[in-house]
Amino acid sequence: MTWQVLDKAMAQELLRFDPRKIPTELLEFYFVKLGALSMFDKFTDAFAAVGWSEALDDAWHYGMFTATNANQKETVRRLLQMHPRPDEIVNELDFGARLLLASDDPVQTGLVLERTSLEALKSEDESFLTKFAFGLLVSRFHALGVFVARSLIPLLSQKDANFLFEQILETRDKIGLPPDDPFSDIIDERLRKHNPLHVGRSAAALKQAQQRLGDKVNQVQELQQDLDAMREQLRRREEAPTPAEPTPTTEAPAQGPTNEELREKVESLKAALKQRHLERNELRRELQKTQSDLEELRQTSTNKQEENNHDPEDELLMPEEALGTQPVRLMEFPHGFLQKLTSIPKPVARAAITMSGRLAAGEPSAFVGAVRLKACPTIMRLRLGIDFRLLFKLLPDRLLVVELIPRQDLERRIKTLS
Repeated sequence: MTWQVLDKAMAQELLRFDPRKIPTELLEFYFVKLGALSMFDKFTDAFAAVGWSEALDDAWHYGMFTATNANQKETVRRLLQMHPRPDEIVNELDFGARLLLASDDPVQTGLVLERTSLEALKSEDESFLTKFAFGLLVSRFHALGVFVARSLIPLLSQKDANFLFEQILETRDKIGLPPDDPFSDIIDERLRKHNPLHVGRSAAALKQAQQRLGDKVNQVQELQQDLDAMREQLRRREEAPTPAEPTPTTEAPAQGPTNEELREKVESLKAALKQRHLERNELRRELQKTQSDLEELRQTSTNKQEENNHDPEDELLMPEEALGTQPVRLMEFPHGFLQKLTSIPKPVARAAITMSGRLAAGEPSAFVGAVRLKACPTIMRLRLGIDFRLLFKLLPDRLLVVELIPRQDLERRIKTLS
């Protein structure tokens, strides 16, 4: 069993694997695959077979997260029972999991809702507020979740607001509502005003994406006006008294579209409007990606500028050396690294995984800027943007990621490593 074998394994193969024979360093990834594929029965059976341990704490939390999102109460309950401190840890679970566990008891459900809502009203922690709204959206209180998530969007950062709005759209689809939301205009306006960088091609790409979204918004509004006007015309036609039959001496009134034809036009406009909403949502995602790419570009640009300036951090490092041709290595991450990635900005997390892969592949350009620590020469440091540092070891067959830390914690971490 290797990481590559596990990575390529299909669902039917995972069912045949005996978790007790999987190497300890691969167990967390094994459970992540089971959770990602919604194989909850296998997840809980396998976890029961190997037993809870500190090394599998992240895998346990990931299982709770995916099971909660899939409304798998029995999986959540079984995983809770497997924890060595179930009575204590239950109060630390995300809101969605606690709400799911209480779902069979109306009184307990009301208490969980009220207590957590009060806590959310007192909190300014964006992560907690986002999890609160998300927990409602994936619970059986879908409609309530939409209202709560809407109310939080103006209070959250662009990233968290975008995430919640995507969940709102998914929930609307789940409960059979039209594929758009009145808060689309608020989100789109924020996106059009959010400009992380204004230079060269980047500014042009951002402007083009914003323009396409603005054009689509105008199309949606025009179609909605046409649909409203057609519905009103049909309503008046249906409520009007039936005209008397024309006599031979009277002239028949001019014939307009029949009620059936008007209904067909209404249905046609509704279908066209739905399609424009879907296109608008896709353009919104495109604009979000463009802004994310620009933010990464800004960090890269600032990083290069920083490298040209003297930094006190250089006192902790050995001179950069030529490392020569590097072999291909397997990546190995420390315990809790998955949880670490979820607690830092997404662009940094993405850059950490990308850079680790490039280093493991032996890509020469990835080693530019990688230097050894004076206190621990076997450990190397690489910048990730302005604020984060990746520490790693080069072993003959493995790239061992030691730590991903904020820049200000580097000196203190070096002391503990030495």
